[in-house]
Amino acid sequence: MVIDCKQFAENQLKDLKSFLCDTGLIPCLAIISTEEADEASKVYMRNKIKAANKVGIITRQIILPR
Repeated sequence: MVIDCKQFAENQLKDLKSFLCDTGLIPCLAIISTEEADEASKVYMRNKIKAANKVGIITRQIILPR
């Protein structure tokens, strides 16, 4: 059996979006990082923000100075 992970993830996001719409909940994802974050961390954070916004989760990114 082959599992399509990308499709599985999309289904999870769809289910989460449906759940949030049904319950009226509006969660918030806060990401705290430093201005010295490496490129891989920045990509990771950007992808999390994109996924959260896709399902209706509010996002806040806080970048702390050095």
